[in-house]
Amino acid sequence: MGLKKSPSYRDYWSSSPEFRDSYISSLMPVKRFSWLLSNINLNDNAIMPKKGEAGYDKLYKLRPLLTELSQNFERCMNPTREVSIDESMIKYKSRSSLKQYLPKKPIKRGYKVWILANKNGYCQKFQIYTGKSEDTKKSLGARVVKYLLNGMEDKHHIVYFDNFFNSIQLLEDLKAKNLHACGTVNPNRKLLPNFTSDKALKRGKSQILTSNTNLVAIKWRDKRSVHLLSNFHDPTGFTDVERKNKNGVIEKVPCPIALIDYNQNMNFVDKFDQNLHVYKIDRKAFSSISSMQNLYIRLS
Repeated sequence: MGLKKSPSYRDYWSSSPEFRDSYISSLMPVKRFSWLLSNINLNDNAIMPKKGEAGYDKLYKLRPLLTELSQNFERCMNPTREVSIDESMIKYKSRSSLKQYLPKKPIKRGYKVWILANKNGYCQKFQIYTGKSEDTKKSLGARVVKYLLNGMEDKHHIVYFDNFFNSIQLLEDLKAKNLHACGTVNPNRKLLPNFTSDKALKRGKSQILTSNTNLVAIKWRDKRSVHLLSNFHDPTGFTDVERKNKNGVIEKVPCPIALIDYNQNMNFVDKFDQNLHVYKIDRKAFSSISSMQNLYIRLS
């Protein structure tokens, strides 16, 4: 159905030859498919822990499937040397305690999923965000990164992520596990050095600072200031990039290689979203139960 899309799933069983799909309609009757779509269960609801009880899980109804998918994704393809971590959204507009609102994303409302993607846009590992809890209010970004990179230690992978995840402590922890990491960073993060003010840096100028643990903190001035933190880049590495002046003249300005590297490798999750968009199947959902079914269909 992801390859051959129809206005309605019932069209695959249509008596009209231009809509009917002989392969899909031969698998089962339309009534059986409709029944499965409405009634499929993946876990035992009779023993589901209630809110406040030990083992309570907002994704309990889908947990066996999520575990199976995660294991299969890791097994089916080895990660490339470069990987990236970012958030992806599963579209959903009805009621759900899992629903998030991200105004800057193409899909603004839905389920938020943390994705570890390789260079081909393949999802190596994922984790669905279920909302804040007492044990995840602090260092949520670091917790997500460590969970998604679990099992990749001592293999010298290079991971890229944005300023939501990045911090001094996280990069030191990853470096100790032989994981190279690079990403933009919020200049207000704890333990970061004091950078020069924006007014003191002209376009194309940089400030490079290093720590005694070989971390590199970079501030590069373009139209706006960009802050970067890396645990493996050479602080002396620079290349030229072209920028247009106000008078329309193009000139070359020096730019840290770490920033070029980041821009070239941070889009793997975007590639994953593009691939997923081509084959996705939308299903309308109006309740918490159908919400779980909608999430199940999108993931599978």
